[in-house]
Amino acid sequence: MEQVKTWVDLHEGEKFGDGGVRDQGKQCKNCMFRDKTIVKGEEVGWYKSFCKLYNPPNYKPNEISNNTAECEFYEKE
Repeated sequence: MEQVKTWVDLHEGEKFGDGGVRDQGKQCKNCMFRDKTIVKGEEVGWYKSFCKLYNPPNYKPNEISNNTAECEFYEKE
């Protein structure tokens, strides 16, 4: 009788997710509308995907924050 493999066995060695390394807000980094908040000497607002056009409670769509879609308002600084 053939041994039935578990899901873990079938997917051994595969990586799932991004391990927390997602390049969030990448397209926002040099956009002229980005939030230019500085914390401990480093600009961090773009990473949170905040800008003059998308501010809480009107958050930027996940597709833009996750770099799976282009922001229609992007303008390089």
